[in-house]
Amino acid sequence: MDQIGGVIDLSTIDNLLLHSDTFEGWSKNTTISVSTNKYLCGDIAVLAPNGTGSNCLNGRLSIPYGSQQVTWSVYAKADYTGDKLHTELFGGGGISDLRLTTDWKLYQFTGTTNANNPILYFWGIVGNKGNVEIALPYAVIGTNISNGWNPNPNDKTS
Repeated sequence: MDQIGGVIDLSTIDNLLLHSDTFEGWSKNTTISVSTNKYLCGDIAVLAPNGTGSNCLNGRLSIPYGSQQVTWSVYAKADYTGDKLHTELFGGGGISDLRLTTDWKLYQFTGTTNANNPILYFWGIVGNKGNVEIALPYAVIGTNISNGWNPNPNDKTS
């Protein structure tokens, strides 16, 4: 992280999401599990086909003030082609119901955070035929995701 005049330059944070490789500390409701399997270097979150805004996986963004334009990406696949992944920022920023395939692919989204609740949500849509799997969510200030996945600077490495 760089500082400008004693203020942290948020555009230099490599990933605004803590523990996005393990989902440790993320809110996981009853339809969410974290698999012991991995995709690339990250644990896989399994989202059952009955998620909602209160039955989802969510993580807090490391944004200390105000609303910000954020771009996030996630690797995702579905048990059945056409099943959907829902993602959004708290309050509906960047809301998307994305049709998936059965192959891992990287998807990208952009939205504006809620100043009081900078939270990112994921869930499997009610009516999906099977589960949705995600791995390595990644978020940055602005619209430029150029480096691929990196840990949050505050993540502990072993």
